[in-house]
Amino acid sequence: MTLRSTAKAGVATSEERAGTAAERATELRRTAEASIAKADFPSLADAKAAVIAQAQVPGLRKRVDQYRVDREATERRIAALNEELGGVTVSAAEVEEARTAYAAGQQAHTAAVDSVATLRTQIGITRSRVDRRAELAAEHEKFAAEHGVFRSELADGLRTDRFQEFVLEESFQDLAHGASQRLGELTGRYALTYEDGNILVVDHDNADETRSADTLSGGETFLASLALALELSEQIQQAAGAVSLESLFIDEGFGSLDEGALDGAASAVESLEGGGRMVGIITHIRELADRLPCRIVVERRDEGSRVQVQVG
Repeated sequence: MTLRSTAKAGVATSEERAGTAAERATELRRTAEASIAKADFPSLADAKAAVIAQAQVPGLRKRVDQYRVDREATERRIAALNEELGGVTVSAAEVEEARTAYAAGQQAHTAAVDSVATLRTQIGITRSRVDRRAELAAEHEKFAAEHGVFRSELADGLRTDRFQEFVLEESFQDLAHGASQRLGELTGRYALTYEDGNILVVDHDNADETRSADTLSGGETFLASLALALELSEQIQQAAGAVSLESLFIDEGFGSLDEGALDGAASAVESLEGGGRMVGIITHIRELADRLPCRIVVERRDEGSRVQVQVG
């Protein structure tokens, strides 16, 4: 066989195979078109566009399975609701009414939550006030007990004898204080103090020794008595509602004084003049009598005493 005949035989075989392939392609096309039509694709191009990549298939299958599960759950819920409704049909108006009621319920719920928060705050405040009231009640009981003690002490202190004692104590303290200043001016040495119901003497020349007034000499005792009398007279004059002392008489005692003490005592007496009050001194000392602006001189005679008034 020549090369030419061999080539012809190969061409014939190829043409035969090509015809078979064309027929197969035509058959496949018809099958594909039938499948596309069965699958409701409008055209082959639409079918090609719907082709899914192999890698996406597992994910899509999972989504499909989940969709089926959700659909079954929804169907069961619908069946349960239909059973609950008992075949009653709900209109759109009823649905809208239910929605409105739900919205109102939501608002009421929000208001209730706010109210609960407010009430809790008020409860906290009330509890704090209750605790504070308990503290105040305890303090009140404490103060009431103390008040009872003070009231008892005050009632005891205001008894007639105790009150008089208190007033006298205060009066003697004031009297001793004022007389102490006067005695200091008269003597330059002594002061007075009142302790435990006694008037004591403070001796500044002996390291402020405090001792009984009985230890004073006769002249010193007179000066202390004079200081007390002068201060008592002054306090009575200054006391509110006190009876006016229009005259004051001092009887003797000056004879026991030395010249310096006598001059100081006389000066102290002279300082009481004024204010419409008369001060009288009963004395046998001529030097003291001559210092007085007016004198009533009593002279003893055999035929009887004679009274003479001297001025100047």
